Amino acid sequence: MATQSSTASQFLAAGGLGVGPETSPTVVADASGNLYQEGVEMTATAAELNMLHQGAGVVSGRRLPEVVVIPLVGTAATTGGAVGAESNVIGGSLFAVLAWMNITTASTGAASLSAGVAANTTTSASNLFSAQDVHTAPGVFISSIVGLTETASEAITVTGSASTAGLVGTLYVLYWPI
Repeated sequence: MATQSSTASQFLAAGGLGVGPETSPTVVADASGNLYQEGVEMTATAAELNMLHQGAGVVSGRRLPEVVVIPLVGTAATTGGAVGAESNVIGGSLFAVLAWMNITTASTGAASLSAGVAANTTTSASNLFSAQDVHTAPGVFISSIVGLTETASEAITVTGSASTAGLVGTLYVLYWPI
């Protein structure tokens, strides 16, 4: 494994490929065809990188967990999924093992959030979070629910109990495709 700072000129002189200014190029490949990112040789195969990029979730025969990221935006509406919603992201069943909300800006309204797996993006659910206070202060809140299943036709929704105006945050759900 080589670092860019000590060997960039050696790699380029030996037929490697660099990008950037001539005085301080970044090595992206050596003469043997090895690829580099930020000066470090990449040891994963192209097939492994493609699977990770495409979200296939499998490397060396093992499934990898994935994360659903749902932006949360405050609103006066209290209808199902008004604060945030995401249809099933993989088109098949998934097994949720952890959920957490990162509320970066608290709601100006005296509201709480409920989140969970619902029949669709406009139906309320509370099987991930039930009445989580998002008015008192921003923070990271972790769900105590583990092992929740979502089928291909369902969605994850986030709904406010009252106006959530001003609220900004993100809901993360760690899952395995099943």
